Amino acid sequence: MNLNKKHTTLIQDFLESKKEISNSTRTTYKNSFIRLINLIYPTNKRKYLFTQSQPEIFALIDASTYPINTKIEALKMYKYLTDYKNKPSLLIDNKIAGYFQKLNDVRATTNKKTISNLTYPQLLDMLEQSTGQKYLILYLLINGNVRNMDLIIEYTDDSKLINNVIGGNTKKNIIFLKNGSAFFVRSDYKTADKYGIKKMTIENQKFIDIIRDFPKNEMIFKNRGGKPYKTNEMSNYIKSIGRKFNPKLNLNQQMIYKIILNHHENNNDYKKMTELSKNRGHSLDIQKTFYSSK
Repeated sequence: MNLNKKHTTLIQDFLESKKEISNSTRTTYKNSFIRLINLIYPTNKRKYLFTQSQPEIFALIDASTYPINTKIEALKMYKYLTDYKNKPSLLIDNKIAGYFQKLNDVRATTNKKTISNLTYPQLLDMLEQSTGQKYLILYLLINGNVRNMDLIIEYTDDSKLINNVIGGNTKKNIIFLKNGSAFFVRSDYKTADKYGIKKMTIENQKFIDIIRDFPKNEMIFKNRGGKPYKTNEMSNYIKSIGRKFNPKLNLNQQMIYKIILNHHENNNDYKKMTELSKNRGHSLDIQKTFYSSK
């Protein structure tokens, strides 16, 4: 896209004022600026951003057919430029907040629809009816609140490996038995760099009895050919578990997490909601924004 002279000067001067930013951030800002201009001026590229009032800019953004996320990103860029020009930006902050609320409302509605196909008691019943590795996976999804990549796990009795994972020297997910209990240790999951090593003690006897029959020092979850599931294959396997109970059920780890969260939200159990976010490895704000149906 060709920017007009005023817009070219505006973005160049803005980027010049950000001497400390990396080249990739510089590129991100420039691309965001181009999206902003395309959004508010899809046909007339001769208009200039700061010759129109903020309410006029808001009206143009509101009228566009772009997704809410794109509108939010455009408004953020508009705010950066407004702050750079030393102009008031409170109205922009309020507009961004309004779009975030709309986004949250849309997500809550979507989450409600997602969990409407399976109740919390049905989820627990599915677990109890399961056997073998299906039981192990559902148990960890329901009680450990994990993602797909967390389920790439080795069952081990190698003390050196166990100590290295617990000590943070080896990035891996493992399960081992000790003193009649199972211990699930995760250091290879989505937000491990921020939330560190996760440890879970499992006293469930059915889980322990099943895991004992698995070969040690091998990956636990394998396909029919005996090869360990990869992260992108785990989703399909979880879906197949759900379809054993209901052919129309599109089960996945996010649905399971949302069902459990909704159950505890309905009971106003803040302690359990906090425990869920801690297990998952994300903040309560992220939990509320992306997973709540409230």
